[in-house]
Amino acid sequence: MHSRKTLNILGERYGQLVVISEILPRSHTRKYKCKCDCGNFSDVWQTSLRNGTSQTCGHGVAEAATTHGGTYSPLYNHWRSMKGRCYTPTAGSYANYGVRGIIVCDEWKEYFIVFAAWANANGYKKGLSIDRIDGNGNYTPNNCRWVTTQIQGRNRKKRSNSSSQYTGVSFQSSRNKWIATAMGINGKRLNLGRFTNEVDAAKARDQYIIDNKLTGYNLNFP
Repeated sequence: MHSRKTLNILGERYGQLVVISEILPRSHTRKYKCKCDCGNFSDVWQTSLRNGTSQTCGHGVAEAATTHGGTYSPLYNHWRSMKGRCYTPTAGSYANYGVRGIIVCDEWKEYFIVFAAWANANGYKKGLSIDRIDGNGNYTPNNCRWVTTQIQGRNRKKRSNSSSQYTGVSFQSSRNKWIATAMGINGKRLNLGRFTNEVDAAKARDQYIIDNKLTGYNLNFP
């Protein structure tokens, strides 16, 4: 049996947290007991310490949750829905998230108040939806933003009836071609052409967005 490679961060400071001891991990991700400058202790995932997501015990986080109404507020419903589509097989959108392996980062999954604090600091307001910047990535602070539902719709990985892995690309079986589409400057959807190669169609869609300086779109090849 191979021993795990140990990363010694005992005694190190991350924001207002000082690492005191390691807690036996439930998975391959390590967890540590930390002491905050306020005197409280908290258990924090190693990844959250090292990427800067956790820098306090959360003593100021409850206020962020209260600001948005707490339990059963619109923000709380965003949190529940986010977890549902990743972990609840009966959820309507589970096939597009949970089945694909999309997950919620540990701290968001376990603590609404941590999610609420991030939302409060990153532009959340009623009427916006949480959007993953990388449609193949997970729900993490570095991969999420708040956008209008219109922008979120533009960035969906693909339509349910599309056979392409790229946004804005679909296969036309009658012509045996890949079609690239994008929303035009006038708000109407444009057909950018038919292509033999799926990648060429995806690149044509990206180039149209770049050439016309359109905002709110994720590129297939950033």
